[in-house]
Amino acid sequence: MKKKILLVEDDHTMSLLLLMELEEAGFDPVHAQDGAQALELIAQQPFDGILSDLYMPNIDGLQLVDALAAKSINIMTIIMSGSSSEAVTARLKQKGVEHIFIKPLSDEQLNQIFTLLRSG
Repeated sequence: MKKKILLVEDDHTMSLLLLMELEEAGFDPVHAQDGAQALELIAQQPFDGILSDLYMPNIDGLQLVDALAAKSINIMTIIMSGSSSEAVTARLKQKGVEHIFIKPLSDEQLNQIFTLLRSG
């Protein structure tokens, strides 16, 4: 059975690329444009993992992680961002996010992400 992965990404081009990469890697990806839509989808169906951008409109990646923790929803979450401060990284790690990748993602980083999602 394919693992269902929630991709949370507001950039249209990046989301299309990542959806294609996830499908080719053998996952069943579902796309949300921001954290608000992600929370709606999580309430409707189970996911095996989340791959989320950090900076997005409405509810960003950090707020998404906070909302999941507040609801005691434990889904492995991987964050990706074009940039991240040490304070934000520390807060994400405090909330249980162990894996943060800086975009643009290299092929090696994508393979690391896929390995993490398969093991999670």
